[in-house]
Amino acid sequence: MRERAKECLSRAHALLSAGDEASIRYACLEICLALELLCYEKLEAFIVDLPIEKASSWRPKDVMAAILELDPDAEQDMKVTFWKDDEGGLPGPEITLGEYKTFGGKWANKAHNTLSSFLHAPTLDDNRNGRAPNPIAKKRSIEDIYEKLLCIASSNITSVRYSPSIVNFECSECHAKIKRKDAGLIHHKSVECFKCKALYLVERTGDGVYFTLKEAGFRCVSCGGLNVVGQHMLKHGKEISCNKCSFKNTIVRSWAVLAKR
Repeated sequence: MRERAKECLSRAHALLSAGDEASIRYACLEICLALELLCYEKLEAFIVDLPIEKASSWRPKDVMAAILELDPDAEQDMKVTFWKDDEGGLPGPEITLGEYKTFGGKWANKAHNTLSSFLHAPTLDDNRNGRAPNPIAKKRSIEDIYEKLLCIASSNITSVRYSPSIVNFECSECHAKIKRKDAGLIHHKSVECFKCKALYLVERTGDGVYFTLKEAGFRCVSCGGLNVVGQHMLKHGKEISCNKCSFKNTIVRSWAVLAKR
């Protein structure tokens, strides 16, 4: 994927050099493709922990969100070095393997939106109010995205995944394996199963990390029995069979009007 991204960036460079509106628009397409390819290259390093059927349709922002939930350090540039101890056990000269360059999720989403805005015809309202995106006026911003991606594509280390401590458990709803970097759980109050979207509350105690399915209860409209299900099941139009009488209850989103205080 990296070589394909480089090819896209090479074509984008020629188009940006031409400088006319049509060429810059086509450059945006090539840069957008390069961004997506580099996102999917990052995804390959984590695909073992993600359901492949989900990954096939994700946009860059979805890819980065999933990766960062697994490993919050995945958006950090890194320099990879090591030392070989000498015969006396002392560290020898530093040996640099190379540098890993990457981008953050927010940057990727903003860049993707910027590039995409030039790939569609402006709406009637944009034309009427003079808000039609002008690629010539935004050429510097487009070039900034191009230069960052070129730097990433030119780095000699394609992926880094250092996970000294991984916490994993089985989803009680779909039985998929859920894995998270232990250090990253400090910043999350909940984790989501990538396969079925079940939400688990995170509780850290002195003897470990515990995950509890976030649940919701409802009364069966037929027998009045209490049913407790994962909160992720409560979707408009979803049918849930009562665990007592098997009656199919339909979940409906309701609206309420409250007095302003």
